[in-house]
Amino acid sequence: MNLSVLVVEDDADVRASLVEILRHEGHRAVEAENGLVARDVLHDQEVDVVLLDLRLPGVDGPGLLAGLDDPPPVIVLSAFAAYDEDDVCRRLAGKVSTFIRKPSPPHVVLAAIEDAARG
Repeated sequence: MNLSVLVVEDDADVRASLVEILRHEGHRAVEAENGLVARDVLHDQEVDVVLLDLRLPGVDGPGLLAGLDDPPPVIVLSAFAAYDEDDVCRRLAGKVSTFIRKPSPPHVVLAAIEDAARG
């Protein structure tokens, strides 16, 4: 299954690692370093899944999702223990498919992407 995945992550090293993992598995990776760039990408391109960091400069992850009526499946990536997974999913009203703590092994991220794409 070759998917188009939008990676929304402000940490350039983390973003580059995720993109490398995705491309190695045959997926098309599109990069966005903040919510504003991600919003533009989602407006201009069709993607199958979004990997979304919550803490972003400018428009953060929840702010991005709040402005989208019908986003593709979203996987939230967060390194912050302050976020309660169930609370984030509930507050974002069904716009989040799953929540993954950073760092996670590549196989966990890839499995989440494939599960989200299948619906």
